[in-house]
Amino acid sequence: MQFPLAMGYAETHYKFKLPWSPLHEAWPEIFLDAPSRLEPGQDWPVWLVVRDADLFAVLIHSITVSILAEGFPPLEIKLPLAQRFTEPFHFFRLNVPLSGRKGMVTVHAVIDAQRVGKKLPRKPHKLIHDWNYPGLAPMPLQVQVLEHPYPKPQGWWAGETHCHTWHSSDPVEFGAPAHILQTAARALGLDYVQTTDHSYDFSFRQDNYRIAADPLTRWQAACAEVAALPAHPLMIPGEEVSCGNSRGQNVHLLVAGHPEYIPGLGDSGRNWFHNRPDLSIGEVLDQAKTVPCFAAHPQYPIRWLERKVFRRGPYHAEDLFLEGPNPIAGLEFWNGSLDAGFHAGRKFWISQLLQGAHLLPIGGNDAHGDLNRFCGVKTPLFSLFSSRSRIFGKVRTVLNNAAQDQLVLATLHASFRAAQQSGQLYITDGPSLHMQLNMPNLVLTADSTSDFGVLTEVILFWGDLKDRCEVQEILHPNQTNYCTVFSLKSQCAYVRAECRTQFGNFALSAPVWYNL
Repeated sequence: MQFPLAMGYAETHYKFKLPWSPLHEAWPEIFLDAPSRLEPGQDWPVWLVVRDADLFAVLIHSITVSILAEGFPPLEIKLPLAQRFTEPFHFFRLNVPLSGRKGMVTVHAVIDAQRVGKKLPRKPHKLIHDWNYPGLAPMPLQVQVLEHPYPKPQGWWAGETHCHTWHSSDPVEFGAPAHILQTAARALGLDYVQTTDHSYDFSFRQDNYRIAADPLTRWQAACAEVAALPAHPLMIPGEEVSCGNSRGQNVHLLVAGHPEYIPGLGDSGRNWFHNRPDLSIGEVLDQAKTVPCFAAHPQYPIRWLERKVFRRGPYHAEDLFLEGPNPIAGLEFWNGSLDAGFHAGRKFWISQLLQGAHLLPIGGNDAHGDLNRFCGVKTPLFSLFSSRSRIFGKVRTVLNNAAQDQLVLATLHASFRAAQQSGQLYITDGPSLHMQLNMPNLVLTADSTSDFGVLTEVILFWGDLKDRCEVQEILHPNQTNYCTVFSLKSQCAYVRAECRTQFGNFALSAPVWYNL
């Protein structure tokens, strides 16, 4: 059996019926995780993550961290633990003070661990450098300690639209508890988080992904877990629903804040080649009712294995249901990285804008835990890979509080809907970028900070629906704060913007529609 190629906390103990796998060791997965950025004045939350200790009990004697930052002397801290771990999931909070360090801080960890209990390995004691994933070199934590608050217009909300909790747990990956994500979101300066767990994982037990479970009960447990959290940052339970496009292929739809569980087992990999979608996109949109839904990674390159084994495919124009009662509200084409999926998705998005579709650009990360770096399964059962892209909160979706109300689910949804016309939304991994319509002019404002560097380029794109093209206007402000006024082009229907900074950070705005 094969499983979806994963980018999350890597599960390494699944062997199916094979007697051996190079990923399988008689040790739990052990590593540290922490947010990759830190707002001024916030404490840096760090967790020791131990997974599958119910199978391989472990005693952590101590953790030694070495903290390096330019302009500061090296700092080494030894954290005595003497802590035994025996459960399927452990997220153990550590105190790792950064002692006033700014900029990019690197944290190496040496974990002194000992296997305990029955069936011990030949070497039951080891020093783990950063993590113990088989075949991967050590990879330290990195955190950018910001000198200035993350740039964001006053009265706007910034959030993570695509991430997974530990309710997404299967033979190749697992996520983090919702309270961990909320704590990380607070450190990152996020206002809301949509937890979009795999629809197919709700049909199996959280602690043992091999055993079937009642999906409704699992869904209700996930919702209750989120409901018990503090009100801010706003945590919204949801699903990444596997459903069928117009050609009967599996695609993923982000639905968050809906009251009822929506099934979708099509590409779970657990039913061999029985991989047809349970519901079509249109049927999922009907079940979601008035909830704004976003197409997840709509044009991401799909490999042969995914096409043949999981029946996966891309989104097409007819899959957006633009004439339906609950059309898809946005395309999440920026999924943690400016990669081939981003460029293909942006091209598809623009083609729909030029047809008059009021679709939002959505940014997320598809993080499964993955607060600082991710380790994913490259070849199921055989190899892993690691990266610092697609980490929690790296790419965020920022939108205007349309009614200037308190941030709750209803006001967030209302703001997404309002942004489809007003353009008061942008996606970013650093600078802010927004436009305000002031007929017959448009006010564009872009802001950066010394943390992200000066704005090196701002581009306006004017959408001409008659000629089906966008006309570009390129500016080079070379400053951190930029505001200018443009006269609207009467032959165009919308205008949108993109910007870049000195250090390579990027932002892209929703279109402002003004001439339909």
